[in-house]
Amino acid sequence: MRRPFSHGLSLQTNYRWSKWIDTSSDTSTGQFQDNAEPGKGAVNAACLRCERARSMFDIPHRFSASLLWTPTLFKGGNSFVEKLGENWQLAAIFSAQSGRPFSV
Repeated sequence: MRRPFSHGLSLQTNYRWSKWIDTSSDTSTGQFQDNAEPGKGAVNAACLRCERARSMFDIPHRFSASLLWTPTLFKGGNSFVEKLGENWQLAAIFSAQSGRPFSV
């Protein structure tokens, strides 16, 4: 969602809901490993669907918001201070997310 306000202020928000499923995540290095490598077959070759699970990289909920302010205080002037103060922007970003899956 993007919403402009008066006086050069604008707000943008984003929410993502997702689910990441894979067949193998390496918990020691934090990287994806392909079970199709030679010598690394599936644990249960009779049921490849049984190999699928939530990835260790799965972050189901993520919210972010950004606020942008373009000051209009110095517009239209010809003095040195007004020229120095024009074309500046001030921004703030906030992000929050749920944790990664954990299994005992």
